[in-house]
Parts: sequence; structure tokens; C-alpha cells
Amino acid sequence: MPTALSAEALDPLIGAEPELVQAALRAIYDQQAEPLDLDGVAAAGRGIGKSPGQMLAMILDEDDLAGPFVAFLAARNHPLDAEAFTDMIVGIKADMETTLGPIVGIAFDEAKLARFSLQSRGFRCRIKVNGRIMGSGALISPRLVITADHVIEKPEGSAGDPVIEVIASDGLSYPARVAFALPPHENERTGKLPPVTAAATHCDVALLRLDHALGRRYAQAELPPAPVACGGKGPFILVHFPGGKASGISFGEVERTSADDLRQAHTAKAANGSSGGPGFDAEFRFIGLHQGILGRIKRIVPFDRFAANDDFRAALQKDREARFLWSLDGSPDGHIVIGRQDFFDALTAMVEGDAPALKGIWVRRQNIALSTGLSFSHEMLVAFLDGDRAGHRVFRIPTGFDVPDLIAEVHRQAFDAGAAGATPGVQEHETTRVAHDEDRARTLAGALEEAAIAAGETWWFFLDNPPSGLLHETQVQLEHLVRALLARPHLRLVLSGFETYELVEQMFETVAEARAAALPGLLAEHVGEFGPADVRLTAAEMSRAMGYGWSADVIDRIVKLALAGLPASGGRYAAEHVGAVAEKLRDEARREEGIT
Repeated sequence: MPTALSAEALDPLIGAEPELVQAALRAIYDQQAEPLDLDGVAAAGRGIGKSPGQMLAMILDEDDLAGPFVAFLAARNHPLDAEAFTDMIVGIKADMETTLGPIVGIAFDEAKLARFSLQSRGFRCRIKVNGRIMGSGALISPRLVITADHVIEKPEGSAGDPVIEVIASDGLSYPARVAFALPPHENERTGKLPPVTAAATHCDVALLRLDHALGRRYAQAELPPAPVACGGKGPFILVHFPGGKASGISFGEVERTSADDLRQAHTAKAANGSSGGPGFDAEFRFIGLHQGILGRIKRIVPFDRFAANDDFRAALQKDREARFLWSLDGSPDGHIVIGRQDFFDALTAMVEGDAPALKGIWVRRQNIALSTGLSFSHEMLVAFLDGDRAGHRVFRIPTGFDVPDLIAEVHRQAFDAGAAGATPGVQEHETTRVAHDEDRARTLAGALEEAAIAAGETWWFFLDNPPSGLLHETQVQLEHLVRALLARPHLRLVLSGFETYELVEQMFETVAEARAAALPGLLAEHVGEFGPADVRLTAAEMSRAMGYGWSADVIDRIVKLALAGLPASGGRYAAEHVGAVAEKLRDEARREEGIT
């Protein structure tokens, strides 16, 4: 197949946008296998005297994936090879016509079909239960995956609750938990239909909640605001993983006679592992979930059956409203936030009470010579907690040489008075300074807990990075304070900096890890480098919040302009550039909207 996959075409693209190229490789290669890595391609090329572009072109041609690769780029406003993009469309149409045959009056928009195929690679998911792939699903909001309830059933003979994971388009497994579920009816296990009386209570549907907003990061299958009207027999598109393999989308026909249908038959190719895959009509609108082959008929659970369920709608609406601060004041003129998703994921989990062991965040710089992100973290914390969230109070506690008595400073801010003394037996003249301060910290934490309960609030203590280090006595007090605060249910802690100190015994890298823990600890947020995906997330949230309605192509162009001219290493940008990128992003947004 003739393509433009040459060094002349690929080397400049790899140099300018390596993250885009890597995203394309993740999308077009089966994620069950080891994904093709751009660094590995470059290393292999050096070994035989070829440039990264030459090596990549050779690999893609050998794997017969040049067409999907250029189609991925074309869908993101990088039309590397129009001829190869056309070849992909022709291939999809041929597959469709083979399975559908000639259908009078039905025609797909070829460009929309190709783009839908590529988008589906971002939102489709595999569902794992106790380590085994059991079915398919799709991201339908920032953190929710829809699938069939029978997919996540506890395997027969297993003990305890099932361990559920979602394999996203990046090939990684993410812990998930059930946010909503309606079971299948027992009749369906023998190939029968559920009784009409069970139509609303046994829909075989589940929503799985993730900790990371993968829907924002990759793609979402948008659910229509109301079920699509039925119109008899018509084309059907199934997005799934038959046999757990990434074989792409399947075509068939579906019989949709009435909104009262309990189940609807379809003819798209499916297999074990397809259950829970979303189905779409000729206009790429969601119409239901593949349930499986029950009896001798493949069928879907129509969206009509659960679309109006109050709990389903509430779970979806709640997640759509999950906060991500793209700007501190909610406007393009405010301080724009880039690359702090872990910070917001942790705050969301704590505010919702979703991970009891998670008691705060430790903001840690990748380069401690820089102060980027430290003071800004306090502003983010306050803005997040102030946004329609009552019952929170934030104290900002300075540290450093000018704060010799840290315990007294915390007491002063909380109670507008100096620190109370230690309990009898551990007064300063009765024991060591260490034991005295440990008791003072514990006593203070108890008083803070009582005051927070009395106020009906959660109290947050933000400790600023010491500008010039800590006095030894202050460091000891800090260690006592951190331990004492973490032990109290209504107190939370955010450490900003302090990377050279050992302050916390229990550290979490993810919210899921914290959820499974018994002892309290802090989530480590590592701030520093950022990438185009971080900037794109901010731009997409800006467009959504402001009602700009930017298309994916517009967002990609704005992000590219915001990053233009900046030095990158492996597709990542140094933290020192985040301010400049935020300003350029603001300028490009104004230009796009015609704002002077």
C-alpha cells in the first residue's frame, strides 16, 4: 500500500510531537501485548543505522498498520497521508458490507465512521474480575465505565468480594468499584426473557467507578439525553473485545420494534468477552449493551430499560459534576491550572469519604531547587473546598526559622491564643523536650478534633515548605504534629515540599492504594514535568465550562500553539514552563473566541 510513512514525513513529527506518536502506537496495537514503544523504536533504529522515522515506517508497514496509524493522526488534525486514511475507510466499509449486505436507504458517513472507529479505541475497556478478563465496557463520563452486571459477578467458588479492574486504552489496569448495578433475571441464565414485571429491576447493567478521570484523558462514549426512538430493523455497531482481543468494531443488524422491548436481537459478530460492550445505531448513537448469546440469539439490553432509572442518572450526573479546577476563579482570566489531576483525585476521595485511610496530600517536587506548584497548591485547595462545598476550614501554617514553636503557631491560628501546656507529668521541667513536645502535639490534636466536631467541619492544615530549612526543634515538633493530626478523623493535612524530611510512615501512590489500607497516611503527588495531555485536559475543561463548544481539532490546535517553541524531552516539558504555557493557552482561547 502506498503511504507517506517515510523518514521525511515521520522524523519531524516524532521530534515535534512524540507524545502524539506514542498515543497513536498505543491505540493501534493490541494492548494485551506489549505496546510498541517509541524509545524502543529509536534504539532499534540506531542499532541498524536508521533514523526513528525510518524504523517506525518499516515496522508499521511490516505489521500492516500504516493505515490505522495515519488515520489516528488524521482524526487529530494531523493528516499525514490522505491516501492511507482513505484506504482505512474503504476497509471499514468492506467489513461492514460483508456483514450487513446491501441495506436499502442506509448509508454511513465514511469520515464519521472512521473517526468513530478511532474514538472507540479511546473509550472502550476490558473488564477484569479476580485477574481474568470477563467482558467489555466503555467510558461514559470522566470516571464511570458502563458494562453488563453479569460481567462483574463473583466467580463461582471464589471467596470474598470480587476484585474488579478496568483495562483502559493505554493497556493499564485501573482498580474499579461498583457505583450502580441492576442484575439480570434468573430466566435469562437459561436463555429466556425476564418477566415484564422485572423490566425495570433486572436490566443487567452496572456502572464502575474509577479513581482517575480516564474519560477526560482519553475519550467518552456520549449517552443520548433520552433513548433513541425505535425504528424496526437497522444497522448495528458493536464496540467490544471478543475473546478479550482488540479486534475492532463489529457490524450487524438490530431489531428495535418498540420502546417496550425487554431485549433486542442483533447479528453483529460476538464471543465470550463481548458482554457489556456498547452498541450504536447508524448515527453512532448509543442504543444498548450487548448481553451475550442467550439461547441461540445475540441480544442487547436496550438503553430504554435503564435510561430513566433515578440511581443511574444520579450516579452519572454526580460524576459529570466532579470538580477539576482548570482555573482558580472559573474564568479564563483566573490562574489557570495545568497537570494537577492527582491532587484533585485525592481531594475528591477525601471530601466524598471514599478512602478513610487517606488523610491528606504530600506535594513533592521532582526538582526541589524549584518552588513551582508549592504556594499555588494552597490556592487550589481553598478554591476546591470553597466550590459548593460547605463544612471545611483551611489553616495555612508557616514553617522556617521565624517559627521556633510550630505547635504554638497552630494553636494560635486555630484558637487565637498561645499553645496550651502539656499534661501533668510531661511538663517541660518534668521530662525531655521531645516527650514534652510530643504530648503538646497530641493534646493540641485532641483539642482541634473537638473544635472541628463542634463546628460540624473538617479542618485542613496546609504546612508551607520551609524557605530556608527547619530548626531541629521545629523539625521534631513537625514530626509529632503530623502523627497526631493524621490520627484524628476530622483533621486533614497537606504538606507542601519538605522532601528531605521523613515525616510520614504510610505513603500512598494512588487513591486505590489508600482505599485498601488500614493505617492512615498521605497521597504523594509528584509535581514537575507536564505534557500535552495535561494541557489538553485544561483546554477541554475550559471549553466545557465556558460553553465554547470547541471541537477536538480546535482543542488540539490551541494546545499545539500554547506549547510551540518550548523545549521538550521525551514529549514532556519542565515545570518552569507551566506559567508561560498557561498564559499562551489563555491568549489562544481569547483569540479563538474573538475576545480582545
